[in-house]
Order: sequence, then C-alpha cells, then structure tokens
Amino acid sequence: ILILLTNMNLYLQMILHIWIKTEMKNYPLLQTQVGIFVECMKYPESTQYNLPSITMLTDDVDIERLERALCNIYIKRRELRLSFIIDKNGNPRQQVSEAKEFFVRKCKMREAEVEEYAQTLFVRPFDLLGDEPLFRAEIVETEGGRYLLMDYHHIIMDGTSSEYFFLRRDMSAAYLGEELEESDYGMPEYAEEEKLSGPAFDRDRSYYIEKFSDAIKDDLNTSNMVTLVYDVLKDDNLSDGTKLALIE
Repeated sequence: ILILLTNMNLYLQMILHIWIKTEMKNYPLLQTQVGIFVECMKYPESTQYNLPSITMLTDDVDIERLERALCNIYIKRRELRLSFIIDKNGNPRQQVSEAKEFFVRKCKMREAEVEEYAQTLFVRPFDLLGDEPLFRAEIVETEGGRYLLMDYHHIIMDGTSSEYFFLRRDMSAAYLGEELEESDYGMPEYAEEEKLSGPAFDRDRSYYIEKFSDAIKDDLNTSNMVTLVYDVLKDDNLSDGTKLALIE
C-alpha cells in the first residue's frame, strides 16, 4: 500500500507539473528559433547548438560571490529561463519559467583532465522540452587553478547577446552585489511582434518610428556591441580589481 501511495503521489505531482507548464503564458517562436527547434527535435543528441565557454579564474576571484552572481543573473534574466512546449495544435511555443534557484555544480579534478572533461562530459545535449534550464554552469578546481565552465543553448541566446549583456553588463554588476534591473520585454515579446508583422504592422511601425525619431538615440545602435568573448574576459576588469582571464 505504501508503495502504491508513493507511486500515486509521484504521478499526481507529474500531472500537476505538466498542467502548470501548459497553463503558463506562452509565446510563438522567432523564425530563427523555429529552424533551431526543428533541427534539435530531429537530432536530439546533437550539441551543434551548444555555446560553451571555459574561463580560467584569477586567484582573487571569490567563488562564493561568483556563484551568487550566476544565480542572480539566472533569476533576473528571463532569456535564461526560457522553456519550450508543444501546444495542442502541435506548434512549438516558448514560455518564461518561474524564477527559482540556479544550481552551480562544483567539482575537483586534475589539471590534465579539464579540457577533456569540458569537451566530452560538460558539453552535452540540452532537452528543449524538458524541465532543466537551457543554461548550465560549473566551477572546476584543480591543482593548477580554477575554471568557470558555462554552456547555453543557441535557441535562447546568440553569441553577441551573451558577450555584451551577460558578460559585460551582468557579470560584473552581479559579482559586485549590485541589483540587476529586470525587463518585461525580451525574446518572447519580440516573437509576438514578429508574428504580427505584415503590411499593416510595418506601416504603423514606420509611422511611429518617424513620429518619435527625435527620441531614438544613436547610441542605441547595436552594431558596435559585437565584442569577442576573448576581449570581454581577458581585458575587462571588475571595478573592485577582480579580473577574469580567458584560457588561450
């Protein structure tokens, strides 16, 4: 009887979880996301859309502060909490999962094992329809130093966004304990706008862009935001003197 009740409880929890996930507000996918989604459904064991990085940490980096920073970024940045479902019509949809604590795994190994570990064990397929985040991070300690391993799926963020927003803007601020400003607008909302696009939408959009053109600042142009991860991690100092250095 105890086993039966336990199994029934797990079953009810699973049903409740599925119901909550399907009842959350969801959004269409961007056209670029649709292609990635289809490819991942066709080749679920592929890691071609993983965007991993490995970073050597200098001795003065506080691991606990870094761990808190990563957790804070995960909670504050909706893009990192995107998940995907198939709706009743068979269409892929995306939604922002509830903000909850993010787990940063820590492990120890020999220096000679780090590169192989990163390539063969840390980088592994993401399950787009699963419950795990599409972003993961680990801190590895060896006799030769400490490393931050990060990996996220291309469907939630591209390289440019990661380099500028995640590394330049958020990492330094979160590490220093500063409050990260949340935004109610992101990729899901942009996808809704893309879905609405058409002659009428383009006409109205052009009208309002022209009407408020004086309020659009030139410095919002993102063409200058493209910076190599190498430059971000190697050359940007945190304001308290802490520095992240990329393995070359």
